[in-house]
Amino acid sequence: MPVYIYQCPECGKVQEVLMGMTDPHPETTDCQCGKSVARRSIRMEQAGRHCLSGNWPKTSLAMAVHPSQRGEAAANAAAVGVPTEFNERGEPTFSGQHHQNEYMKAFGYRDLDAGYGQYSGGNHVTVSRNEPLYDGE
Repeated sequence: MPVYIYQCPECGKVQEVLMGMTDPHPETTDCQCGKSVARRSIRMEQAGRHCLSGNWPKTSLAMAVHPSQRGEAAANAAAVGVPTEFNERGEPTFSGQHHQNEYMKAFGYRDLDAGYGQYSGGNHVTVSRNEPLYDGE
């Protein structure tokens, strides 16, 4: 199912809405701030929200917990020194890159798409092209 991205011209808040292929896809939706109508941002959809600078806070579907476990997950994050809120879908909400990096380190997550300055998961094993990946034992 595609994710449609809406941005409010008043407060700048970005909303990601998961819709089915047969659902109507409106060009606008009500903003959570209540002041304005958020407009669909095709530019963000095509670029991928993670590619644009300044898109914080952001959430991660990959690091989500079941919605019934949000309270426990928030308590665990606070206990390891990385206080994190979880939205109604159980996705952690990161306030910035440093927050995301610290959360990933604390819970052992890896980011295979990490760029410069982003935490990618610690020690990487480099295998020479001449060295077999599996020795058959």
